[in-house]
Amino acid sequence: MFDSLVGRDAGNRIVPELAESWKLLDDLTWQLRLRKGVVFHDGEPFNAEAVRFTIQRVLDPNQKSPNRATISEIARVDVVDDHTVNLVTRQPYAPLLNRLIDFPIVPPRYTAEKGSQGQALRPVGTGPFRFMGWSRTTT
Repeated sequence: MFDSLVGRDAGNRIVPELAESWKLLDDLTWQLRLRKGVVFHDGEPFNAEAVRFTIQRVLDPNQKSPNRATISEIARVDVVDDHTVNLVTRQPYAPLLNRLIDFPIVPPRYTAEKGSQGQALRPVGTGPFRFMGWSRTTT
């Protein structure tokens, strides 16, 4: 249901997913160019603001996200334009791209409206599969 910014191919190389490309601007700043034309399942556009929202949400200690430690070296997220985002780390941090694998990006408006519980019960992402519903079964 969710896409990440980067993934791995069969040869275990880091490959583009929601980020088309990336480069180091300096020792602390990773610039990611994002795919155009991507939308979340609810129609909300995927853009740099969605990346900023997702990362800041995970880094918020009140959120208690299990992914917080994964990206804790990110000091801030700067939106350059709709399809460019800069991730600024606290110190030089070579493993950052590895940390962004399996890091789901969520839609800001939907997540803000529905909250964590709403996103958990009716998840919305950009991936190839959509949540259609669930039913509780007993055995």
